[in-house]
Amino acid sequence: MTAPDQATIPLRDAFRRATDFHAAGDLDEAERWLNAILAAKPEHFDSLHLLALVNWQRKRLDEAGSLLVRALRANPRSAKALANLAGVLLALGRRDEALEWCDRALALDANFAAAHRNRAATLKDLGRLDEALAAIERGLAATPSSGEMLNI
Repeated sequence: MTAPDQATIPLRDAFRRATDFHAAGDLDEAERWLNAILAAKPEHFDSLHLLALVNWQRKRLDEAGSLLVRALRANPRSAKALANLAGVLLALGRRDEALEWCDRALALDANFAAAHRNRAATLKDLGRLDEALAAIERGLAATPSSGEMLNI
């Protein structure tokens, strides 16, 4: 399938197609659609965020981080994007920065399981095991039905 023609396909429909391809595991098509959307609307938060996730899945961590920073310029109050940036930074070994972004995400949404999980994983990697355990406990208290806290 060809990439969207922004003159004929509404942005929300193009983004829906991109998310459908992503959900189906077709990262090539998802990336193609997201890049076409961003060519027409460079600061489209959802497209920047999803393209960052595609890059993260492809282990293009520097590109994922750059896209998340751009996404956060478009929407600085996205706890999800903040937590994802923390995850990318942790994968890059930039633990102190990752911890800072986790804390920013949790300041916006104290019940966000992924931010608690990333914070606990970062603290564990920093060797701060008591703090990591406390972060896991806070995450479980905030989101008791989330299995994310058990995968650290």
